[in-house]
Amino acid sequence: MLFCQEADFEGKEVSQIEGEGFIIHDFEVLKNLFKIKVGKGFRLQDVNDDLKALWQTGYFSDIKREISADPQDLNKLVIKFRVIERKKILEMSFVGSSEVSSEVLLNEVIQFKSPFYVDELGFSRLKKGIDDHYRDKGFHFCEIKYELKPKQYKNSQVFDVVWHISEGSKTFIDNIIIESPVKLDADEIKSRMSLRESSFIQSNPFVWSWLSSDLERIKRYLRESQGYLEVPSESAVFVKDVSFRPDKKWADITIYIDPGQQFNVSEITAEGYEKITKQDIDDVLLLKSGDIFTEEKLLKSERKIKDLYDRQGYLNARVKSEWIILEDMKNIKIRLQIEEGNQVMVGQISIKGNTKTKESRIRLDLRSDIRPGEPINPKGIDRAVERLMDRGWFQSRAPIEGEFRPPIEPRILDTTDPNVKDIELTVREGSTALLNVAVGYSDAFGATGLINFAQHNFDISDVPTSFDEVLDAFSGAGQIFSLRAMPQTKRQQYDMTFIEPYLFDMDVGYNLRLSNIRIVREGYVEKRVGGETGIVKRWENLSAGFAFRYDVLQLRDVSQNSPQIIKDLEGTNIFGSVIPSLVYDNRNSTIIPSEGYRFEISYEIFDEILNSDFDMGKLIIENQAHFPVYQQDKNIYQSLSLVTRFGWLEEFDETKVTPVPERFFGGGLTGPRGFRFRGVGPRENSRPVGGNAMLIQSVEYGIPLVYRQIHLAFFYDIGNVEDHLNNLFKGEYRVSAGIEFRFMIPFLGNVPAKLGLGFILNKRDEDKTQFILFDLGPFYR
Repeated sequence: MLFCQEADFEGKEVSQIEGEGFIIHDFEVLKNLFKIKVGKGFRLQDVNDDLKALWQTGYFSDIKREISADPQDLNKLVIKFRVIERKKILEMSFVGSSEVSSEVLLNEVIQFKSPFYVDELGFSRLKKGIDDHYRDKGFHFCEIKYELKPKQYKNSQVFDVVWHISEGSKTFIDNIIIESPVKLDADEIKSRMSLRESSFIQSNPFVWSWLSSDLERIKRYLRESQGYLEVPSESAVFVKDVSFRPDKKWADITIYIDPGQQFNVSEITAEGYEKITKQDIDDVLLLKSGDIFTEEKLLKSERKIKDLYDRQGYLNARVKSEWIILEDMKNIKIRLQIEEGNQVMVGQISIKGNTKTKESRIRLDLRSDIRPGEPINPKGIDRAVERLMDRGWFQSRAPIEGEFRPPIEPRILDTTDPNVKDIELTVREGSTALLNVAVGYSDAFGATGLINFAQHNFDISDVPTSFDEVLDAFSGAGQIFSLRAMPQTKRQQYDMTFIEPYLFDMDVGYNLRLSNIRIVREGYVEKRVGGETGIVKRWENLSAGFAFRYDVLQLRDVSQNSPQIIKDLEGTNIFGSVIPSLVYDNRNSTIIPSEGYRFEISYEIFDEILNSDFDMGKLIIENQAHFPVYQQDKNIYQSLSLVTRFGWLEEFDETKVTPVPERFFGGGLTGPRGFRFRGVGPRENSRPVGGNAMLIQSVEYGIPLVYRQIHLAFFYDIGNVEDHLNNLFKGEYRVSAGIEFRFMIPFLGNVPAKLGLGFILNKRDEDKTQFILFDLGPFYR
């Protein structure tokens, strides 16, 4: 054929229109779509439009056109369309797909919609897509074939496709091997990967597509956390080998890492600071001269210096860092540039949304962390919010206007003065008055009933003046008032509690507790009637308390085989005591702390001057330390907690033996967990008599699952209870470990509750254990 320039074809007569490759589809029928016609003049635009019309049918994977002079008459043109047809598929089915459903393969992998057009190359792509999907499920030896079944449909040839799949066995990761010419922490590297080695708890599939992202994670870890700043992109970290076992069920992956050289810090300089000292900066820097340089530690150091300024109200302070590699190619020089800006003070504090709670009471709770005229502190605002939440006046996190919103939302607002910011708190109050009726069972006390009325936002002065005000009366002042009746098979308890946190709007708290308790013990019945009242004076994070306790104790029905010290108490005994105490508490929350410390020391003095039948002293020291470890969200941290409780009871004057009801017992609520209530401690005649000395220590790792609602804690407890202090550190310690789910019960007024499992690691023969743990009350006492 003779070919000419297409521009020379315009207007020439078309003598023939030919088609090549039209096997399934009738070319003569498709020519009806064309604008170009035999016997008509040629227009290049018409041919291009006809080409588009063929593409739009979806029948073809490739279309080419050829325009040439007619050999019979060079003044006329021949137009030829060459195509590669797609097959028209009406149905697809799968044979052998058991691990992956046909619906998933059809709708998600292939995305099939009838009719479906595909050519041979398309089938290869579909096959690869199915294979990749199986490999992402851990099936690396899947065999896939397809079968075309032709049939006639509306006078045209169409096909059904049957995919034959032999899935093979799933492959799991046995070992991930890290090879390197330098010493690296293989466990730390593997913890950064999505692919994980299998264990006796879980078998982890080998997903090939995750490898590339894991290699990038390893490189980022080496650069940012280990100081290997010049990690090459490809040759430094790569998959050296993937070895499948003969049964194809297990694979070993070998990753080779050549990270190059680490860099050390030679010098750190800081410029631009006046409001803080060089020592302040040095104290928070995570990098020192001679340390291995990491960008991660440098960024954290910047944030810590910024926090120093934030605490003093310098919200606009900026900390920038620059680092350069020195000529020796081994060391790095760091320069910190600080722009302090102006100090920002607290202007007005406004509170919105409180319809029941008195604004004055909310402000009283705020003033230890936020005060007008003082430097603004974002950390202080966060702590004030957490402590307000602990009051129980406000809702738990709930959906508001289509999204989950916190019950207290603080906002820092600009004013006309750039150095003054107003603070606005929007609160959403919850139900604080509750009447609960419940039944249950307690391992310690048998069948249990509960009738409880509690008002966490009580106001003793809010007396109703009409019947319409009754439902809203006695609320809004932040006081706590409760009446509780708890009849049980082995115990009956009735008590009343009143707490005023701000007596006469001063930083002085007042509390009163009255109780009537009857308990069936091992071999005797204990009845106690009495109460406790006291005041607490607060200064910032420090508080001092002084309380007076008076209890009348009656021991009845003492059995003959009861210990002698129980028999000696049969009848009526009076306990009168005073309790001075000192508490330091800077925790960010009293219910779910993740940061801060709490230290309490109290010494209860029993004396005949107080009409007590006993002269003795009772020392209790409690210490909590909470450290944030990993930030999950704003103000939500995984945390490490260390808790210690020490008790010592000593006799004075005429008192020769301390009374059993005042002694210390281990297990149950006091720990170690995993032991039964009163299951740890000295015994006589196989009956628990308690000890004069106690030491319980706990290590916990807490993970918030749902904000302020569900908390997971792993614990390790060690403790001992002995008859004398000098035996406390000599005896064999009880040890336990376990897991607790901690949650708030909304219908009980967000009462904290714990449910867990305790595993005994070390115990004595006489100890009593309890595998399942349940408790109502504060997470940290």
